[in-house]
Amino acid sequence: MSFDWLERLKIAGIIIDDNLNVVYANKLAKDLNQGKGDKCYSFLFGFKKPCWEIPGYTCPLKDIKENNLDRSLTVNKYPVRGKFKKLILETFKVQAEDKKQTSLYLELIFEFDPKKFQEKSNNALTIAPSPNR
Repeated sequence: MSFDWLERLKIAGIIIDDNLNVVYANKLAKDLNQGKGDKCYSFLFGFKKPCWEIPGYTCPLKDIKENNLDRSLTVNKYPVRGKFKKLILETFKVQAEDKKQTSLYLELIFEFDPKKFQEKSNNALTIAPSPNR
């Protein structure tokens, strides 16, 4: 299965297997890379153990598996290049090509910028006046 399409995304994205191994990471995800490990938690943030084992953190992939969901997300401050940044991690279960394959998951990583979020929210809620009849 090819994941080259992830390179066209304008956000960080990784493909993870059932064992938390990073199967593929786009360039933006590699730029976040804090560790040198193959597991998602070490690859992205330099953690030595899964996120859910660290107080204050949750894992959307674990949530998907335990609750039989198609997608899940979490918002938290994560270490990125020596600073803590508020990130949104949204994870989706991806359909495997055949039954022999392990399940795969797409995790998208967004930086949460409250100012940009507020601007987009305000613009999205702007209602154009009705034309006079």
